[in-house]
Formats: sequence, structure tokens, C-alpha cells
Amino acid sequence: MFTATARFDAPQKPVPGEDLSGGASVDTQSLGLTPNIVLVSFKRDFSIDKEQEYTLMHDSWEVYIGRFDNPNRDGLFLYDRTAGEARIMDFTGSLLVNHYQALSGLDGNWDIHTGDFNGSGRAQVLLYDPGTGAAQFLAFASDLSLKTQVSNLTMLPGQVLYVGHFGLPSLSVMLFDPVAEQSTFYAFDTSLAISRQYSAPSWTQHWQVLIGSFLDRSACIANHTCAAGDDVLALNRQTGKVEQFIFTFGNQYHVFDNRSQSFLRDGSAATPVMNTVNASSFESQMVLNTGILSDELY
Repeated sequence: MFTATARFDAPQKPVPGEDLSGGASVDTQSLGLTPNIVLVSFKRDFSIDKEQEYTLMHDSWEVYIGRFDNPNRDGLFLYDRTAGEARIMDFTGSLLVNHYQALSGLDGNWDIHTGDFNGSGRAQVLLYDPGTGAAQFLAFASDLSLKTQVSNLTMLPGQVLYVGHFGLPSLSVMLFDPVAEQSTFYAFDTSLAISRQYSAPSWTQHWQVLIGSFLDRSACIANHTCAAGDDVLALNRQTGKVEQFIFTFGNQYHVFDNRSQSFLRDGSAATPVMNTVNASSFESQMVLNTGILSDELY
């Protein structure tokens, strides 16, 4: 269970040389500490434009990136699973800390992902517990205070979680189970509740999986034969075979069963029979034999 308490730590806006994790003002020079965080922005020719240094006092922070308060600017979500704490912040054009909030009461077993899962144009934080299948969403206000917490989500346990655009404008989730050789896809509505779920046979534990836009879909989109989104690229570590898949969430629609017409005419059936059809599809697009066996694929 997670009880989040959004609070400001002092200082609210750390300055260069202070603890980026949000601790109290520290004289880093007297402690013999040197800055170990450097934020750099670049010009169009990739020369350095601005640069700011910070000292991250603790080495246990995990760093995640997301556009939490602005669709055009990235922020940072820092997670310390040992202490059960998190820090969320964004930066000004000079790379000084702009908004800053602290969260406490997090469990230490969360698998963290960020992205726009509800189509709001801003990122949320998805927390998934592989041990139990429990999941939560954290959404933030423009000042990065905790705005919404959805904590009643339940997904399959013991899975490897991937995120991608599977035919929808917002991000969806793929849970990969290499033991059951199955992948289960989840989509979410504007309130961050699970709105769609689809399972399909997939891969064994010998496969490495990547999510990305690896296929040029311009032609099939123009012909209305596919949807925009990401692909699933799977590499078989034993054989070097690379296979490309497309999964797309389709609309669920009802099909009228014509066989019920005769019963209706005879007055034998009170209501017509409707069958629900899920138009989601999971299809292989390409198979390529390579010599990739020991190299890492990113």
C-alpha cells in the first residue's frame, strides 16, 4: 500500500551545488563533495548552450524522465526504493530547479514507468508490482503536487512490463510472460482505469523484446489497413532470428446473429442474439535471420 504525502522540503528550489535530491542546504565544499550531476542543454549545432551542476547526496536514487507538468518540457522523477521516497522536479530555461515536490510512503518493490497513459498530453507515473500484479498511477498538477492517485488496478503478476503506442493515441502496457509464452495488453481510459485487455500467444524466455516504431507505416496508414503506433521486435537468442510484430487495439463491436431471426418471427425468442467481437490483432510482419546471439539489442 502506498500513502503519498506531497510536501515541500527545504529548500524548495535547490540552487547549483546543493543536494538535487531535495535535502537541506549543504555546504558541499566543506564536506569535500564535488558536483556529480551536470545538466546540459544544447544549441541546434549541438554545441553546449547552458550548464548547471548539482550534488546528488545519496547514490540510491533511480532517475526517470517524463513530461509531468508541461507537454513540451521534461522533468525528473527520482525514486529511492530503500527509503520509500520520491522526488519530482522540472527546470527553468537556465536549468535551475523550477517546480519541486517530495513524496513519501512508497513501497520498495515498484517497477517504475512514465508516459501519457490517459491522453492528457502530460506524463503520469505507473507503478507495477511484479510480485502481486498490483499497479498504481500517480498524476501531478502543474506545480508537480500529487493531483490524482489511482491505486485499485490489478494486472497479471510475474510479468515483464513494456509500454508502447499499440494503435491508440495514449500509451498502453504489454505484460510479457516468458513461462506461459503469452503477452497481455492493457489500455487505460481518461480516468486511468483499465479500459481494454487482450491476451495473445507470444515468446519463450529465449527471446529479447523491444518496443519501438520500426516499421514504415505511411503506406498502410494511407490505405487504412493499419494504425499508427509502435511495433514489437523480438530476437531469439538461440537462433538469431528477429521477428517483427504489430499489435493494435481494435474496437469491440456487436454482430447480430441472423440465425435468431426465425425464432423471433415465431415468437420463440424474447430478444435478438448479439455476439461481441474484439477486433484487436497481433500479427507477425517480418522474419529476419541474423547472427545476433551474444550482442545486446537496444
